[in-house]
Amino acid sequence: MVLKNRFIAGLTILSLATVLFGIRIYTDVDVVKTSSLRNINCDEIDSSAGVQFHNSLPIQLKSASSLNKVFFESNIDVISGSTNQVEIELAKNEYEAAQLLLSADTSIPDVFVEVSDLTNCETRVKLPASEHIEINAIAYINVNMEAQKSDLEEPILVAEHGWYPDPLLRNQKVTLKPKELQPFLITIHSTQETKAGDYTGNIIIKDRSNRGVTFPIRVRIWDFKLPKVSRFKTASFLHWGMAKKIWGEAFVDNPDHSALKTLMLKMTTLAFKNRLPPSFFFANGLNSRDWRGYNHADVGYPTHDCPYVEINGLLTDRSSDVSKCTFNEKRTLELINYFLDHGGNHFFVGLTANVYKFEDTQVQRKGTVEDYLKDYLKLITENGLQEYAYLYGPDEPNDLEHAANTYEYVKEILGDNINYVQNTNKNNNHALKEVRKFSDVIDINLGFFEINEAEYFRKQYPEDFREFWWNINIWPATHPNLFIQYPLADARILGPISYKYRMQGFEYWQLVGDISNKKRAMANYHPLAPDELRVDWFVQEKALDGTLIYPGSDFSVYSSMRFESIRDGFEDMEYLFLLEDLNPDHELLSVRTIFGLTEFEYDVEKILQYRREVAAAILKEKYGPDYSPSHDELSKQ
Repeated sequence: MVLKNRFIAGLTILSLATVLFGIRIYTDVDVVKTSSLRNINCDEIDSSAGVQFHNSLPIQLKSASSLNKVFFESNIDVISGSTNQVEIELAKNEYEAAQLLLSADTSIPDVFVEVSDLTNCETRVKLPASEHIEINAIAYINVNMEAQKSDLEEPILVAEHGWYPDPLLRNQKVTLKPKELQPFLITIHSTQETKAGDYTGNIIIKDRSNRGVTFPIRVRIWDFKLPKVSRFKTASFLHWGMAKKIWGEAFVDNPDHSALKTLMLKMTTLAFKNRLPPSFFFANGLNSRDWRGYNHADVGYPTHDCPYVEINGLLTDRSSDVSKCTFNEKRTLELINYFLDHGGNHFFVGLTANVYKFEDTQVQRKGTVEDYLKDYLKLITENGLQEYAYLYGPDEPNDLEHAANTYEYVKEILGDNINYVQNTNKNNNHALKEVRKFSDVIDINLGFFEINEAEYFRKQYPEDFREFWWNINIWPATHPNLFIQYPLADARILGPISYKYRMQGFEYWQLVGDISNKKRAMANYHPLAPDELRVDWFVQEKALDGTLIYPGSDFSVYSSMRFESIRDGFEDMEYLFLLEDLNPDHELLSVRTIFGLTEFEYDVEKILQYRREVAAAILKEKYGPDYSPSHDELSKQ
């Protein structure tokens, strides 16, 4: 299925709901062919060894791609997938997943899923399941929203009301209900040291009466590795001040911010796993804003230690008077090193808003930002961090003179010791011409790339646009985007489409937004209970864009199918980089799954088949045309 905006623009709301956003129909009837991982040595291993059940568990099983949105009221017989085994293919230092679907005709309580260690079919060496396999019970979110129209002539954002799969809870016992599916996501993780080859194992499903069944799992690890540090820059927002909004009165912190730091590191770990780390705020203590009536700039944790003061009856240790605060250089550098050591390739010093917007606070705001940046400058230069240090200018500026003045003001303080990022989401072909003189890096909404004639300006003024980044968000409501009702291909295509259009970075506006806003985000918001497989939020206007992480009631954090699909797409992009390094003229680098910025392949098997072909091309370029993907490392020695 190919998405074509010209066609969609003329459809009625009903047609849109059925054809474009009616993912239920798309996933239930689309026929997906599965690859066949066949290795005679795997077949010779007794896959049932050690697993004996006197009584079989009366359930139906099927595997499905991680790209399929499977609705729990669906009939398992019409869902595309395999009834023979789960099949997963990946490189070294990669995550890749598949779904296991469970269905029963009667209620069965306390059903549990586990996966055995994986055995290399050539060497019989085992990969411990505890280190390489993650199992998540997939939960469902309640969607109840009105149709919305973007500011452009774009599709009407609409979703059929009902339950959509997305949160990835911990592995747990579940109650199978008649005629209701329960999907589990089975994720394989390989390290850079994992041996290539074919592996086999068992998925074991049993209940409290020790009735059970097994389902084979075959894994192929290709003999090439993804780098720890990508050449592509990805950045997301995750503000240090979000915990109170998310957990409300349940969140109580210590004066040293230890609880907040624990939560931030937990979410950062998940974000690094999914290759979209929160570089905007991780080592940033500057809060300078001018959107929606905000008119202030202050500093505080984690970069600065400020004395606690009472404002409107509440204690805060943020201050607009930097002279009263101390720059904690040691803690700031520790955070930066933590970020870079875990695979980050940049960090943001701060986000400076339009300090010229409000005359009544202009002097104070400029002074706060200036003192903050001067504190940071010493750390950057003394530790040789100029290459990694970025600063984000006024967001979507309406007054371009103010934006130009802010750029000049920042450069006077920091000089060439910073990479200055300027965003523009202007819907016209003059925006880039106007901002090119006051930016080092341009951050542009993907939906405006062609409207802004970005390719022309990038070629015409290469010195003015050293890096091109892009972003997606609620507006405009184009594909690709991350609304919960959009197909997961929208998320996965972000990596390949970034490669095809030669972007250097991707910015996502927030991993956890103000989700407790009842009018704009969702009603009935609450952090998820560990076993809450039906999350009774009423998802509204934002359709979960800006929320890729689900907070748990016990201060845990849960990933989402959308978030994991973004990661898979960025890993697909690494395949293309590797192939380009080996053969820059290879025909597969045309990225045949993408036909335009808003036109790309939605057929799940075609997406995965293209990925397979790129992997095979990498291996043949490395080891010769006769190389077989099923070979392991020993066979080449």
